[in-house]
Amino acid sequence: PLLLALIRFDVVSLATQLSEGSGFWSPLGRTMIGGMMVSTFLPLVFIPVLYVIFENRSERARRRRAAAARGT
Repeated sequence: PLLLALIRFDVVSLATQLSEGSGFWSPLGRTMIGGMMVSTFLPLVFIPVLYVIFENRSERARRRRAAAARGT
């Protein structure tokens, strides 16, 4: 869907300065492509990695509490 949106809005030609007057709009095209890439990869990579990190930390904390409860 993302690539279709890029083609649909002709953002690629804006970013690469292939169309007339795109020198003015080129920074906007690059920004849009960057934003779309970030919005694609952030939920697919970064958020799951953060979830695993926090899940491991909470699991270690649970184990420590259980060990402390058994030890006392």
